[in-house]
Amino acid sequence: IVGGAGNMGARIGGEFAMAGQKVTLHDLNIDRLKRTLATLEEEFLEVAQKRAISFEAVKESVARIHITSSLHEAVGDADFVLEAIAENLLAKQEVFGRIGKHCSEHAIVASNSISLSISDIAVRMPRPQRTIGVRFLWPVYLIPEVELCGGQYTSTDTIDSVKSLLLGIGKNPFFKGPGHRLVLNSEQARFRQEAALNERLAKRSRRFQALQEEAE
Repeated sequence: IVGGAGNMGARIGGEFAMAGQKVTLHDLNIDRLKRTLATLEEEFLEVAQKRAISFEAVKESVARIHITSSLHEAVGDADFVLEAIAENLLAKQEVFGRIGKHCSEHAIVASNSISLSISDIAVRMPRPQRTIGVRFLWPVYLIPEVELCGGQYTSTDTIDSVKSLLLGIGKNPFFKGPGHRLVLNSEQARFRQEAALNERLAKRSRRFQALQEEAE
């Protein structure tokens, strides 16, 4: 499951779904989740054209995504939980504490935080050896690299399990120690710049279309 249905969390969930994994997106705002699901379906169709994926496969990917505002429902049977909320240490610690109360003993709980230590985030977790930093890069669909960052108590079994999971969805996981900044090569940096530009242009186009509809 992915906790947090913002730009990054939604796309991470979408990447797992397109790779054949069942996904639950959790957010307190159910209306936001419904809008996110509709947006993901549109993006899947765009990605499908680039990856030569059929329309039927897109529908199947969307069907793999379940949305819920209940944390207990979201994490109760999950094998892998990824938190992807805003970069706020106290908020992440609270979310991890709540996840720890509801998830199973075997579940791995990860954070997509770019700047915060997983050791600090997981202070309220009952099983810190099952926690890890898993940092996807934006745009998620275009950049295969994913950084893994262990905490003070992260076990080797946890690292190996997450590596295997990411390789299974076509990602290239690499391990770095805590405190190191993410490093992008020139091609990845170009992808990020192009994606940001395309996103801005798409927003302007939608805004212009909405204004035209209002005028009519």
